[in-house]
Amino acid sequence: MWTISDKYRSVIYYVGMLCRFVAIVLLLPLFSLFFYPSEWNQGLYFIVSAVFAYGFSIFCISLGKSHKQKKLVSGQDAIIVVFSWIFAVIFSAMPFLISGQLHFSGSIFEAVSGWTTTGLSVVDVTDIPAMFLLHRSVIQFFGGVGLVLVVFAILSETYGMRLFSAEGHNDRLMPNISKSARIVMMIYSAYMVAGIVLYVAFGMPLFDAINISMAALSTGGFAVTSNSIAAYDSIPIELITVILMILGNTNFAGHLLLVNKRYKQIFKMDEVRFVFIALLLLTGLLSAVGYYSQTITVRQAFFEAASAITTTGFTITVYSHWRPVAVILLICFMVIGGGSGSTAGGIKQFRFVVMLKSLVLSIKKRFLPKQVIKDVILNHAEGTKALDSHQTLDIYQFVFLYLLLLLTGSLIISSYGYAFQDSLFEFASAIGTVGTSVGITSINAPLGVLWVEIIGMMLGRLEIVVYIIAFIAIGKDASNIFEKN
Repeated sequence: MWTISDKYRSVIYYVGMLCRFVAIVLLLPLFSLFFYPSEWNQGLYFIVSAVFAYGFSIFCISLGKSHKQKKLVSGQDAIIVVFSWIFAVIFSAMPFLISGQLHFSGSIFEAVSGWTTTGLSVVDVTDIPAMFLLHRSVIQFFGGVGLVLVVFAILSETYGMRLFSAEGHNDRLMPNISKSARIVMMIYSAYMVAGIVLYVAFGMPLFDAINISMAALSTGGFAVTSNSIAAYDSIPIELITVILMILGNTNFAGHLLLVNKRYKQIFKMDEVRFVFIALLLLTGLLSAVGYYSQTITVRQAFFEAASAITTTGFTITVYSHWRPVAVILLICFMVIGGGSGSTAGGIKQFRFVVMLKSLVLSIKKRFLPKQVIKDVILNHAEGTKALDSHQTLDIYQFVFLYLLLLLTGSLIISSYGYAFQDSLFEFASAIGTVGTSVGITSINAPLGVLWVEIIGMMLGRLEIVVYIIAFIAIGKDASNIFEKN
């Protein structure tokens, strides 16, 4: 029988395995030296951080290797994923901190925003070295795909699937998890390269193209200019960005259908249909508001709608002159969020679709015999799936919890003297991992505001239930230790 000590040594082992990959990620920003060789001295901060991360991983692996289990017990998968993400944030924040670019809270904020693909930022992109800009883009890219997914090659089939699910992915692309991981990385790498080539072809500098392509595909939104995508003032660049954002918003399994040219099945997916309907609807609504107020053009409405729906956060305008109704419309779609099993955040579109179908089904049940219609039917990449009342109830419970946290976070931010609408927009952007801002988030913001947003971003990326499961599992074990003592 496994003791508590043995069980947590096993957890430590797998956290160490995942942190080894983080050490590699911390070295990738050194490639910026090809563009800015004069920044060679900045590389020391990343090398030191990588050494710390690798040393920590070796310590964890050696401590837990002899205590590996054949099967993860309940809650362990969530504990491994949560603590792996926490340590990934800590090590990724180190270059900002030890270089003096940001204070402690700002460093953690920037790293969390990167790994969660939020895109809210407290750095001055016009002043910070390019190596740090690439660092932000790299962790956004891998954060979008998922820390667990990109290291499947070092995990067994059993552990891989459990951790993959705990990280918020709900589709299995291939029978073999390692093969699934390789396929996803190949697809996303191909998208990224295609994005870079197209950006450069339409006049974007190569370094910018690399960063923007990763940020758009990860639905992260970290920009390398102070004016985001507006700095390039190019319709082709905006269209390329929209395409990358939509690809990033699409379920991983949907990309496999795309590669296999199964186009009909793609467009049968409820989430894919929702994206295009929502994009047309929100663009039309914003354009109508802009027409009467003369504040938003159709071009701006289309781009901002795509950015909000995919939870990316890129922008080509500022919201200070927008009518409140336009801002509220963006908030609504930011809360709905992006596609399930994708790089996007939020409540997730499939849950919203299920609630709509559940509402229609509830009305139908009042007029038709009970045996005619029983379940909500959801169309996704693997085909149609019937959701019973218990599964639908789980979705309603999640949405209630999400909205409760959204309200709580917004009230906390507004307690610092900000208008409630602005506070709601900012926290909806944080917990939805969107990244757009009305100006509250900055290095000079109160530390309480930054930490509320940090918590919101972490909860929004891994989804709330994962944390609940992890902390309940830890709490039970702590209770058992207390009772034995």
